[in-house]
Amino acid sequence: MPAKLARIEAYLAQDAGNAELLATAIDLNLTLGRTVTARKHVDAALALYPNDHFFQHRSGSVYIAEGKLSEAEEVLTLLDKELTDPGIVYNLAYVYYLQGRNAEAHKKLLPYVDRPEATPELVMLFLRTLHHMGEVKQALEVVERQMETYGARADFLGLASLLYLDDGQMTQAENLSAAALRTGAAPIEALIASGTVSLGLGKIDVAKGCFKQALDINPSEGRGWSGLGLASLLSRDLATATVELQRAVETLPTHIGTWHSLAWCQLMNRDLLGAKASFNKALALDRNLGETHGGLAVIAAFEGDQAFAEESINRALNLDAQGLSARYAQLVLSGNIKDPVKFQNMAMQLLAARQGPFGKNLAEIIEKNFKPS
Repeated sequence: MPAKLARIEAYLAQDAGNAELLATAIDLNLTLGRTVTARKHVDAALALYPNDHFFQHRSGSVYIAEGKLSEAEEVLTLLDKELTDPGIVYNLAYVYYLQGRNAEAHKKLLPYVDRPEATPELVMLFLRTLHHMGEVKQALEVVERQMETYGARADFLGLASLLYLDDGQMTQAENLSAAALRTGAAPIEALIASGTVSLGLGKIDVAKGCFKQALDINPSEGRGWSGLGLASLLSRDLATATVELQRAVETLPTHIGTWHSLAWCQLMNRDLLGAKASFNKALALDRNLGETHGGLAVIAAFEGDQAFAEESINRALNLDAQGLSARYAQLVLSGNIKDPVKFQNMAMQLLAARQGPFGKNLAEIIEKNFKPS
C-alpha cells in the first residue's frame, strides 16, 4: 500500500486537479494513518470541487481521524440531510459513539442494520452501541441473526465472544474467542474474552498472555489492565498487581469491580489508607453494594474502630447476607486473623469468589457453564 500511495502522489504532482487521483490519495492516506497529508488533499479537492458530496464526506472522515469530532458532526449532519447513504450514516453514528452518545448512534443505525447494503462495520458499531447501553441480550439477538453472514470474520467473532462473556455464557465466549484467534488475527475483544475465561478457569498464565497481548494493541484498554491486575493479584504478585490495577482505574474510573480489586490488593499490602480511598471511590459510585461496606469494615477492624466496623458489617450483611468481606471483618474484629499470611489466604478466597472484574461472579459462571461431564 505505501508503494501504491507513492505512485499516486507522484501522479498527483503532475496532475493536481485529477479528482480520481485525489480521492484515491485521500483514502490511502487515511488507511495508513497519514492524517496531515489526507487533510492537505481533501482541502485541495474541496477548493476545486466545493459541492462534491464525495469530498465533503471524506472531509468528515479526515476530521474524525484528526479527533475533531464537532467539525466532523457538522459536515456529516448536513450530508445526512441531503443524501441517503449508509456510509454517511455510519460515520455520523461513529462520531456519536466516540462522543459517548450511544443512544443517538443506536437510533441512527437502527434502520440500516438489517438491510442488505449494511456493511460489517455498520453492524458491529450497532452492536457496540447496544453493549455500551447495557443491552447485551438485544445485541446477542443481532449476533445470532448476523452470524451466518459474518461468522467467518475474526472481528465479528471477537465482538460476539465479548458479548457472550458479559451475558455470563462462558462456553460460547470461549468457543467464539478461540475461533476468532484461530484465524491468525488478534481482535482485542477476543483476547479480553479469552483472558477472562482463562482467569475464571484458573489458567492464570494463559490469562496474563491474553491481557498483555490486548494491551500491546491498545495500551489504554481498561478491561485488559483490570484483568491483568486481577491475574497478578491471584498470583500473589502484589507489587505488580497494584501498578496494573491503578492503571485500570485510570481508564475505568466508574467500574466498581476494579476499585474493589485495587482495594483488596492494597489491603493485602497493609496499605490501609490506600484501601480505604479505593473502597470510598467504589462507595461514591454505588452506596448499595455489600462488598464495599464489608471492605470498609475490614479496614475499620484493622484500625481498631470497633463502632464503625460493626456498623459497616451490619450494613453489608443487610445488603448481602452471604457477603464474605463482612464475615472477614467479623473475624478481624474478633482477633481471629492476626497472621498476615492467614489474612492473605482468606482474602484470596474472597477474590476467587467475588464479583469478577467485568460485572459477573466468575465462580457462579464457571459452576454453571463448566460442570464436569
